Formats: sequence, structure tokens, C-alpha cells
Amino acid sequence: MTVAQMRAHLNLDDDIEDDELLEGLITAAREYAEEYTKRCFVESTYELSLDDWPGGDEIRIPIAPLLSVVSMNYRNSDDEYVGVEVADYAVAIADEPPRVVLRRWSGWTSGSWGCGRPGALVIELRAGYAPAGSPADAANVPARIKVAIKLLAAHWYEHREAVASETRQVPVELPLGVAALLDPFRRIV
Repeated sequence: MTVAQMRAHLNLDDDIEDDELLEGLITAAREYAEEYTKRCFVESTYELSLDDWPGGDEIRIPIAPLLSVVSMNYRNSDDEYVGVEVADYAVAIADEPPRVVLRRWSGWTSGSWGCGRPGALVIELRAGYAPAGSPADAANVPARIKVAIKLLAAHWYEHREAVASETRQVPVELPLGVAALLDPFRRIV
């Protein structure tokens, strides 16, 4: 979402100089929607650090949509990080939640690694719908998510504090439509 798109949505005249405010509101609305849905909209790199293999032959990834596993490293008995060979695991990117699945049992899974220690297994991940640094080219972000971000940013622009509805005097923080648009994408983790 660009400031120009937000200005058009709000029908702002060119003489209103609120671009910095609008940029901040767009970012805050995107961050809110990401937290609400437990999804990443703009491509980012994350590091998942585990103290142990979580049991079984798979790791459920708490970030979606997953684009790739960049690397997976474990701590060996000498407390040094060693890369896990790509041939030793498969990545189920399209699954919900995404998963890393062991393909075969090799030396690193046999107890020779530092399980039970902080950061015993570190996975570097790339996740997101839109390419990093390209808010105008967010074609892969679902339309309902983009509309929700636009509605929320516009709501915050028009109402600079929590507002009470006309029928209830209790402050309402989210316009009803935002939750309705985001709920289908909400992950329970």
C-alpha cells in the first residue's frame, strides 16, 4: 500500500500534507494485521531457534506464508554450529502450518548434537507474500488483507483515538469490517 493509494482512498486534497502520518498509519495497520493473522505480508528473514528437536520427524514452522528455508544448523557436541544437509530434510511450504520434515536419520539426529541447550537447532527462514521493499508491487498479498489494512489506516486517520460507537459508549478499537476481512487468514498457533 502506497501513500498515494491511501490518499486516493481518503479523497485527500493535494494541499493536505499528511504523507508522513499516512506512511506511519499504513505501516502500523500492516503490522497490526500481521500480528492479528500471525502471517508475514512483506518478505522478511526470520531465525527460528529451538533448544531441541520437537519430537517426531517434523518441525512446524510458526511463520506463514513460508517462502523457503535458507539454512538449518545444529550445535554439535563441541558446541559448534554445523549445517544440516538439504538432502536430510524436506520443506512442506504449502502446508498449514508449513513444516520441515526429516527425510532420513543421520548423525546429527543421533544424540551427537547439543539438544537441550539454548539454540541447539537454528533455522533461517524467508516468509511473506510481497517482495521486500516493494509496497507498490504487493500483487501476491490477498485483496481482502490489503482492503483491511486500508480500512484500518483510514479509520486511524479519521479517528486519532479509540472511538465509541453511536449505540454503545464503549470505545471500539477496530472497525468491524477489518476483523471480518482478516479472520479467514488468521492462524491459531
